[in-house]
Amino acid sequence: MQRSRRAILAAVPVALAGCGQSLRENTVPGGLDIRNRRSGSITVAVRAAVRPELRTEGGNGVGQDSATSTPVTPRDADLEPPDKSGEYTVAAESALAVPNFFSRAGRWGVEAVLNPDAEAAADRTRIELFAALPGPTGADTLVVEATADGLTARATTVD
Repeated sequence: MQRSRRAILAAVPVALAGCGQSLRENTVPGGLDIRNRRSGSITVAVRAAVRPELRTEGGNGVGQDSATSTPVTPRDADLEPPDKSGEYTVAAESALAVPNFFSRAGRWGVEAVLNPDAEAAADRTRIELFAALPGPTGADTLVVEATADGLTARATTVD
């Protein structure tokens, strides 16, 4: 059976759409994607607080909002009281999606702590997210990943 050129060309966009979907990392828009790359289960405590907009000095000495300023790593005082918090247990070599963690748009300071109840010093990571359109926080998904080397957090950007 020989296919026509028209049928082959019509199938190309469908095939490309399927390929592109598998490359997207924004699996939980406005939420958390907690990934455990360790051989045992983990618990991750996450707290987040909406932060005031960044201000930079303008030419006239008046502060101006700036989305291009470098974020500062949030401090404990920046995250108290948290607007959102939670503890999540993730099985070995698996992932957990927490949808709608970031309930509103804004600049967020986030801290993730690995095994917060352990007696030893807990591994922690902090990140700051900017407000931007069209995503709820300027990042569709916050990826928190536990590996043998420790805990990391990074934000994906909107496609």
